[in-house]
Amino acid sequence: MAFDGAIIVAVVLLLIGVFLWGGLTTRRSIAVALLTLMVSVLAVGCGYYAFAESHSLPWAIGYGAIALTSLIVSISHLTRIGRVEDVIE
Repeated sequence: MAFDGAIIVAVVLLLIGVFLWGGLTTRRSIAVALLTLMVSVLAVGCGYYAFAESHSLPWAIGYGAIALTSLIVSISHLTRIGRVEDVIE
Protein backbone atom coordinates (compact mmCIF):
# COMPACT_ATOMS: atom_id res chain seq x y z
CA MET A 1 0.00 0.00 0.00
CA ALA A 2 2.95 2.34 0.55
CA PHE A 3 3.86 2.30 -3.16
CA ASP A 4 0.26 2.99 -4.19
CA GLY A 5 0.08 5.86 -1.72
CA ALA A 6 3.32 7.33 -3.07
CA ILE A 7 1.94 7.24 -6.62
CA ILE A 8 -1.27 8.96 -5.53
CA VAL A 9 0.67 11.66 -3.67
CA ALA A 10 2.94 12.20 -6.68
CA VAL A 11 -0.02 12.57 -9.05
CA VAL A 12 -1.80 14.96 -6.69
CA LEU A 13 1.34 17.09 -6.33
CA LEU A 14 1.77 17.13 -10.10
CA LEU A 15 -1.83 18.23 -10.62
CA ILE A 16 -1.48 20.95 -7.98
CA GLY A 17 1.70 22.17 -9.69
CA VAL A 18 -0.03 22.28 -13.09
CA PHE A 19 -3.01 24.07 -11.52
CA LEU A 20 -0.78 26.74 -9.95
CA TRP A 21 1.38 27.15 -13.04
CA GLY A 22 -1.69 27.40 -15.26
CA GLY A 23 -3.23 30.06 -13.05
CA LEU A 24 -0.12 32.22 -13.04
CA THR A 25 1.09 31.97 -16.63
CA THR A 26 -0.14 34.02 -19.56
CA ARG A 27 0.63 31.31 -22.13
CA ARG A 28 -2.26 29.14 -23.27
CA SER A 29 -2.00 25.37 -23.22
CA ILE A 30 -4.55 22.69 -24.02
CA ALA A 31 -2.75 20.28 -21.67
CA VAL A 32 -3.16 22.69 -18.76
CA ALA A 33 -6.81 23.20 -19.68
CA LEU A 34 -7.52 19.47 -19.67
CA LEU A 35 -5.59 18.79 -16.45
CA THR A 36 -7.23 21.65 -14.57
CA LEU A 37 -10.60 20.46 -15.85
CA MET A 38 -9.77 17.06 -14.36
CA VAL A 39 -8.84 18.75 -11.07
CA SER A 40 -12.19 20.52 -11.13
CA VAL A 41 -14.12 17.28 -11.62
CA LEU A 42 -12.15 15.55 -8.87
CA ALA A 43 -12.68 18.46 -6.49
CA VAL A 44 -16.44 18.41 -7.09
CA GLY A 45 -16.52 14.70 -6.33
CA CYS A 46 -14.42 15.13 -3.19
CA GLY A 47 -16.60 18.02 -2.02
CA TYR A 48 -19.74 15.98 -2.49
CA TYR A 49 -18.20 13.06 -0.62
CA ALA A 50 -17.00 15.33 2.20
CA PHE A 51 -20.48 16.72 2.69
CA ALA A 52 -22.42 13.49 2.16
CA GLU A 53 -20.23 11.25 4.29
CA SER A 54 -19.15 13.45 7.20
CA HIS A 55 -21.42 16.50 6.82
CA SER A 56 -18.29 18.65 6.87
CA LEU A 57 -19.33 21.98 5.39
CA PRO A 58 -15.86 23.61 5.65
CA TRP A 59 -14.25 20.81 3.61
CA ALA A 60 -17.09 20.90 1.09
CA ILE A 61 -16.69 24.67 0.66
CA GLY A 62 -12.92 24.28 0.32
CA TYR A 63 -13.28 21.66 -2.38
CA GLY A 64 -15.88 23.83 -4.08
CA ALA A 65 -13.48 26.77 -4.13
CA ILE A 66 -10.78 24.58 -5.66
CA ALA A 67 -13.25 23.29 -8.26
CA LEU A 68 -14.39 26.78 -9.19
CA THR A 69 -10.86 28.17 -9.38
CA SER A 70 -9.59 25.30 -11.50
CA LEU A 71 -12.60 25.63 -13.80
CA ILE A 72 -11.78 29.31 -14.28
CA VAL A 73 -8.16 28.44 -15.08
CA SER A 74 -9.32 25.79 -17.54
CA ILE A 75 -11.71 28.16 -19.29
CA SER A 76 -9.07 30.87 -19.49
CA HIS A 77 -6.73 28.44 -21.24
CA LEU A 78 -9.43 27.42 -23.71
CA THR A 79 -10.61 30.89 -24.67
CA ARG A 80 -8.92 34.03 -25.90
CA ILE A 81 -11.24 36.46 -24.15
CA GLY A 82 -9.50 38.81 -21.77
CA ARG A 83 -5.98 38.33 -23.14
CA VAL A 84 -4.28 41.64 -23.92
CA GLU A 85 -1.67 40.11 -26.24
CA ASP A 86 -4.42 38.45 -28.30
CA VAL A 87 -6.28 41.74 -28.75
CA ILE A 88 -3.11 43.50 -29.96
CA GLU A 89 -2.35 40.87 -32.65
